[in-house]
Amino acid sequence: MLEECLKKVCLVATGKTLGDLREAALSTPTKWVELRLDTLANPTTPAVKEGVKSLVSELRDAGKEVILTLRNVGEGGSFSGDPHEKVALLTDLASASPTLIDVELKSPAYLEVVEALRRSGMGVLASTHNLSNPLSRYDLIRLARQAFASGANMFKAVFPAGSLNDNLIALEACATWRGKVVSFCLGKAGRISRLLAPFFGAPFTYAFPDGGEPVAEGQLSVSEVLKLWEALGVMRECG
Repeated sequence: MLEECLKKVCLVATGKTLGDLREAALSTPTKWVELRLDTLANPTTPAVKEGVKSLVSELRDAGKEVILTLRNVGEGGSFSGDPHEKVALLTDLASASPTLIDVELKSPAYLEVVEALRRSGMGVLASTHNLSNPLSRYDLIRLARQAFASGANMFKAVFPAGSLNDNLIALEACATWRGKVVSFCLGKAGRISRLLAPFFGAPFTYAFPDGGEPVAEGQLSVSEVLKLWEALGVMRECG
């Protein structure tokens, strides 16, 4: 049961150095691993790019599904470089064959990146992070349709929870596009949608390594997620 539940968790690996990133990525036996490249000190240098490619290969050889993310500052990340520099980095890293590359739907270079990645046969996770206001049901549906129309394989949408109903809006999106949408709310009020998203159809929920630090408000550690799933009585639904 535990092994099946770990397939529904995406470990968020961060680190200023490649060594730190690797240690975080290998710290927990989850099926999915997100490498947050924007937390690296110099993610666009040739040496770091080659190191990331080697790490992706190592993780894939270990049977993990890998997501590469270079999150922009405006969406909760640390990358503030030139959009075209981001295009060059992500398209170059596609040669390492990660499962998905995360690209912000609102990025000025979004269509350019997606087109380049799709030409290389790379899977795309289109994402949107609204950090200030909740998304309406209408806006969430519109953004999901926009993402899939652009050629994205998966769509991620996160936003703050102003009320319990906002969590329901996020979970409804997971249920509408089962296996293709990851949607949940931020903050303590949004933790219920983080926990329940996989049981409404999301392929996984995000969690940080035990002993690490969250990269988003309301994010839980892997152990916390598993303990709360057990307390809620949903672990039997992992299979």
